[in-house]
Amino acid sequence: MDGACVYQADHRRAFDVYLRTGFCPQPIERKFNPWHDPRNGRFTFRNAGNFFAGRSVAASGGGGATGSWGSGSSDPRDPANRTIHVVRKGDTLNAIAKLRKGLTAADLAWINRLPIDRQIQIGQRLMLPTQAYLERAREARATALALIYYSATHDGKLPPDPRHPPSIPEQVAADRRSITANGYRFDIDLIGRTQQARGVLIANPDQNRSRAAQRTAGGRDRLPTDHGGHYIARRFNGPTEAFNHFAQDANFNRSGYARLENQWAAAIRAGKTVRVDIQARYDGLSQRPTEIIVFFWIDGQRMRQIFENRAGE
Repeated sequence: MDGACVYQADHRRAFDVYLRTGFCPQPIERKFNPWHDPRNGRFTFRNAGNFFAGRSVAASGGGGATGSWGSGSSDPRDPANRTIHVVRKGDTLNAIAKLRKGLTAADLAWINRLPIDRQIQIGQRLMLPTQAYLERAREARATALALIYYSATHDGKLPPDPRHPPSIPEQVAADRRSITANGYRFDIDLIGRTQQARGVLIANPDQNRSRAAQRTAGGRDRLPTDHGGHYIARRFNGPTEAFNHFAQDANFNRSGYARLENQWAAAIRAGKTVRVDIQARYDGLSQRPTEIIVFFWIDGQRMRQIFENRAGE
């Protein structure tokens, strides 16, 4: 199929490789990937820089439709995409690169056709990409990766609008599996984050807790001020598995969320039925939720509370 990039490997394994290395495990057609080094054709999916196609790149949308990765030249040396920086005393490639968000010294050396280890001279004129160009490049990179991932998970097909595919975080969040434990249903996305937990609360003050799951909740995105919080609290027979835990701000855990759980416990003691639907919101591919949205029903009366995962909630 024209315009499609198809992984032969299982898409979950392929995406795992991308998350670890920033590289796609199978080669793709250069004409659909503007992120390459025109000197050697090698792909440069590295960190936030290196969009050096040298020209606009079109992608087939299927059925004869086409789209463009962006308007104007994608060459960083094009005068429209850069300014001139005159080297001053004390300047280095690293220092000059820091004038632009997402630019590295290696990128700057490549743009100016300089060896990375060559000392620059006072008065030397260097091409410096504009921030607007770098932002367009990042957007193009995100679009390219989103198309690659969509194609890999949809039998080589492209999304309905290839120019505006769902982002990788959106696609990851939408790819879910469900687990039922202790009477509750948990929807878990492709990278193991709980997106939703729901069910009718059951009082069980004797339920065990998992100290290990609480300590590791949030992984690398956990903050020093976090606790290992529960979506479904231990006293409501919440499962001890990792999917029922998240990196929760300690103050939030002890205040706003605790008050809500106390409200539920009081309703259960009064013989009322409490049903909950707890939804997590994440920033990008972070393992730590930024927001917890709680819908709950007490004897059928619907209520909602929204918490930011920070102190003061």
